[in-house]
Amino acid sequence: MRTQLDHLLELNEHPTINLQVLPQSEGMSLNYGFSLLWIGDDRVGHVDVPPQGLLFNAQVDVQHHELRSQHLGAAAASPKRSRDLIRARISELT
Repeated sequence: MRTQLDHLLELNEHPTINLQVLPQSEGMSLNYGFSLLWIGDDRVGHVDVPPQGLLFNAQVDVQHHELRSQHLGAAAASPKRSRDLIRARISELT
């Protein structure tokens, strides 16, 4: 796990990556992962469900997941606090 956490910290140095930790205590966890993407001029979403995931482009679904993403981001620790939490967890593992 330490290697994975170190890798997250490395990725977080990239200017287009915003890493935020969402503590379970916030009660905002989902039972699935999702991504919001731009494909050309179209905004689409992808839900990580077996076997191959689900791509959606219905405006109402995209808007729902954009709002969900904003709520998750607001509930998550700040990027600086998230880095500190990851570093603390790495220290616990050594």
